[in-house]
Amino acid sequence: MNPFFMKKLSLIFALSIPLSIMAQLPILSLEEAVNVAIRNNFGIKIGQNDALVARNNVTKGNAGFLPSLNLTLTESPSLGLLNQKLANGTEQKRTNISNNLNAGLQMSWTLYDGKRMYYTLDRLKELQGISDLNIKIRTEQIVYDVMRAYYNIVRHQELYKGLQEQLDLYEERERLAQTRLEVGKGNQLDVLQAKADLNVQKTQLLRQKQQIDMAKLALKQVITEGGEYVFDVKDSLAIVKGLDYSLLKNNALSNSLALELLKKQGGVATLTMKEFEAQRKPRVTFNPAVTLGRQDNTAGLFLLNQTGGVNAGVTLTYPILDGDNLKRQVENSRIEIETNKIRQNELKYSLEVTLSIAYQNYLNAVEILRGEEENMRIAKQSIEIAMERYRLSRSTVLELKQIQQGYEAAVTRAVTAKYDAKSAEIDMMRISGQLVR
Repeated sequence: MNPFFMKKLSLIFALSIPLSIMAQLPILSLEEAVNVAIRNNFGIKIGQNDALVARNNVTKGNAGFLPSLNLTLTESPSLGLLNQKLANGTEQKRTNISNNLNAGLQMSWTLYDGKRMYYTLDRLKELQGISDLNIKIRTEQIVYDVMRAYYNIVRHQELYKGLQEQLDLYEERERLAQTRLEVGKGNQLDVLQAKADLNVQKTQLLRQKQQIDMAKLALKQVITEGGEYVFDVKDSLAIVKGLDYSLLKNNALSNSLALELLKKQGGVATLTMKEFEAQRKPRVTFNPAVTLGRQDNTAGLFLLNQTGGVNAGVTLTYPILDGDNLKRQVENSRIEIETNKIRQNELKYSLEVTLSIAYQNYLNAVEILRGEEENMRIAKQSIEIAMERYRLSRSTVLELKQIQQGYEAAVTRAVTAKYDAKSAEIDMMRISGQLVR
């Protein structure tokens, strides 16, 4: 068999092995990757437990609406010596065994506390909302990281695909150089140069395969999936064009999870201040009780003494002087509320600026992509013409090599521009609060 044909067959087989393996791997969609990441993320699991605690805390009993009821029981047995001498001359000496039993059922029910209990219940609900929102914020970060890592794999696969297409051109160039040498129209130097360039292209292809593997490993780390978890991706770097900046800005200000979190924190600060202010008002507590007392003696005047009854009382507590602690706490709460408003304004400004930068990056990337795709089409036409000219011995190997290198660079730039546009698109989705709702 022809040695040249054997060498070409071996090269095709060597490069087709990883491709066949990749083709047999299970396809991992972006949605599946996000779901796996959310399911496995430790931070989300911790946040879910914190949310359960916050949800359990939202009760009227925890806010102070419900009465408290306590049972107390005391039993005191004793052993003593009785020695009595009466005026009539009677004397008695004996051991006295006694037992004192006291039981009580005491209830305390706050009837009025300046509406503090209402503010406390509302604050607990806000804290529950903050816990749920923290899970959303963590989820948003996970979705963002997964999308960046996922599309990084897609980028390297498109580069790999481009290198594969270029490999066919290098093989064709080597074949033409060998044919020209055999018919006496070429030289050995062209053949050797073609073989060297083919080997370089083969090495680049293997390195790009390594880049794909590293990108997949990075995605595995993001989704916290270890072991022999292998997969392939199929999504392309499709760019959403014609995005409306005004709509994105409105979404950023209305859907931002970070801004929503600040608003809830401001609500907690307001309710905390109201709780402090409520402590300045009188507190009325209803205190009913049931008591039972029993005393047993084996000696003495009373062998049995038993009492019992029901009583109720109302307690009014009015703070008069506390070292201005309440005043200090209310003032600190007001400062915290004002600080929260400043932070909200700061975040709104930051969102607008960040979105403006991301949108400009997106527009630039789309414009660059349009130009690079056109350059790639031109480069592809140029190399087709150059290959035909070289086949007809109308151009040199140096001219063909330069055009091949230009086509390689055009493909790389086009894929990079597409990835940059996709990254800018993801950034805008995150800023405008469209990743997680």
